[in-house]
Amino acid sequence: MDCPNCHQAIPQLPPDGCCPLCGHKVGVARRQVTTLYVITGAITASVFVYGALVFILESTGYQRPEPQPLLCYGCLALSIALFAPMFILERKMLAKETVQGVRSATVMVGALAESMALYGLVLYFIGGGIKWFVILLGVSLVGFMYLATRIPTYARLLEKYTLEGRTE
Repeated sequence: MDCPNCHQAIPQLPPDGCCPLCGHKVGVARRQVTTLYVITGAITASVFVYGALVFILESTGYQRPEPQPLLCYGCLALSIALFAPMFILERKMLAKETVQGVRSATVMVGALAESMALYGLVLYFIGGGIKWFVILLGVSLVGFMYLATRIPTYARLLEKYTLEGRTE
């Protein structure tokens, strides 16, 4: 690990969590970033649990109701429309310039991306079929790809705000 302040390699972080060369609080910032990765991983994992559930139900011969086209297209439109609030709320949360703002932005983007897959799961149960589940899962994964591109920025901001003491 390198110290973000003095850019020197730290082979082993001391117990106090500070850089031995410049005294930078590397340990505190690393814990915040690790928490960010855990939150993102948990939200992403839930989507794969939905996929596993549908796979298990399909392999056991689950009998679904008849497809409802209007409902299916409505859920698809709603899922695609969720991308606008995703960007707006992310900017609003990051504008706070605090650790809590970065965490909120991460959870908000992840939850909106997950909700798209959840619509697919609900459609699967009420008559959309596996086709619609897969379509909405794909839309959800696009949201998660956006989140994946933002994680390095979130981590950098989280580290910066932590070290500056901007927690609220």
